[in-house]
Amino acid sequence: MKKWITTLCIIFLGYWTFAQEQYSYDLPPEKAKAISKKAITTQLPFSKSPAKIEVDVVGKNMFFEGDIAVVETPKAKALGIKGDNYRWTNSIVPYKIAEGHPRKELILQAIEHINAKTNVCIVPQSSEANYVEFVNQDNGCWSYVGMIGGKQVINVSVNCPFGSVVHEICHAIGMWHEHTRPDRDKYVKINWDNIPEKNKHN
Repeated sequence: MKKWITTLCIIFLGYWTFAQEQYSYDLPPEKAKAISKKAITTQLPFSKSPAKIEVDVVGKNMFFEGDIAVVETPKAKALGIKGDNYRWTNSIVPYKIAEGHPRKELILQAIEHINAKTNVCIVPQSSEANYVEFVNQDNGCWSYVGMIGGKQVINVSVNCPFGSVVHEICHAIGMWHEHTRPDRDKYVKINWDNIPEKNKHN
């Protein structure tokens, strides 16, 4: 267990340099104006209690940190991946690719990469109730964190590069953004003066 988590962290952070979040959501100007902010309470990974966070509302979807899709729930655990119910059974992630998806070959390359480099096994979905489906909406590259139950989507738009597809699959597996963990400052020192103002939100 420890080995594959370490491997995933290396892959996840390695792709971070060219898999930046798409804050524009790939929306045309008229739809981009409709993006709004909303405060919700949820349990973040690595935190001991629910916290209030601000999300972007894009159509019917809500996003945190640019590419993490969230669902508001009464128990405030949409982002939490503490329990076994957020983990894929035997580290196997069944998948489907929406018919006619323009990035099918790229998605298959990303799946092959993760299968070759980690102990996670991503396989075509047959009769499994819990699975991911790669779709192409106009919201950029995004995913839910961990297994949320039933069908969950990983959005891969035509502008998503290889690194971003791997990045979003890692979210679905259960990976979080390491640089925004609430316990980050216990392990690293951030030199804020070295970060351009426009990038400090990361």
